[in-house]
Amino acid sequence: MLFMPKFDQEDFDLVKKEQLDGITNSLTQATAIASNVYAKLLYGEGSNLSISANGNTESVSSITLDDVKAYYKNFSGFNSVLAVSGDIDQVNALKKLSF
Repeated sequence: MLFMPKFDQEDFDLVKKEQLDGITNSLTQATAIASNVYAKLLYGEGSNLSISANGNTESVSSITLDDVKAYYKNFSGFNSVLAVSGDIDQVNALKKLSF
């Protein structure tokens, strides 16, 4: 998935719905509400820093599969970190990650 994603519309729609459901749920959580209000007071309404890392209903709803494809096309792994955990040793993990 990391090196050769299939960009399936059905999978994209499912992940997008899950993200939107999470955002909707966070609107009922006192700590999430307080965090959002604090960020807006701290950084200002117009700042990108005032938007939750999860996005908001408007930002997530506007993302299309074509947007994701374009981002992936221009993505650089420079300065990225990939963490692997579970019942696997370093040698086998590196074998699975080589391409």
